[in-house]
Amino acid sequence: MFDPVHLGHLQTARTVLDFLALDAMRLLPCGNPVHRDSLKATVEQRLAMLALALAEDSRITVDVRECSSPEPSFAIHSLEAIKQENPASRLFYIMGQDTFNALDTWKRWRDMLELVHVVVAARPGYQPDLSPALATEMQAREVQDVASMKRHASGRILVTRLELLDISSSMVRKKILHRENIKELVPLEVAAYIQANGLYTTEVNP
Repeated sequence: MFDPVHLGHLQTARTVLDFLALDAMRLLPCGNPVHRDSLKATVEQRLAMLALALAEDSRITVDVRECSSPEPSFAIHSLEAIKQENPASRLFYIMGQDTFNALDTWKRWRDMLELVHVVVAARPGYQPDLSPALATEMQAREVQDVASMKRHASGRILVTRLELLDISSSMVRKKILHRENIKELVPLEVAAYIQANGLYTTEVNP
């Protein structure tokens, strides 16, 4: 969602990029969410904040395909398109533990597990809370290290044990709503953009 992008997003992306020794990292902001409440900032505003946050990091790019489409955003559609564009590449889909816990509610989630490797980047305190169906897939697919994952073209799940920042977009929005300082939670340029555009100061969506 990146509503807004924060230092937790950026630290996770950079840490996992190095941890997995990836050739490229793409952030894939959701355009029209299916599983969450309405977005608080517009597509243009979220993309502008991402551009500011990544201005000095050429290793990470933003894939805007979901933001450019009026259709509901389904991860499987984006991943199939990316795979078609990069048929020789292995894809690693990175998500938080809280998101992974609900993966079995996603459209064609089992097809997604066949298409990519899933890397679960858990924030401190988040624990697995899986449905029986997802727990069964987890038992069959989980690996314990990167080397084991990379021996397969796709279909494996790795839960990382990395030191990640305990920050969420909802935490940032809540602090803004209560007029609290967010400069330790988001890049300075993003904080300035939020203030200049009066974002997240009310609970009313744009």
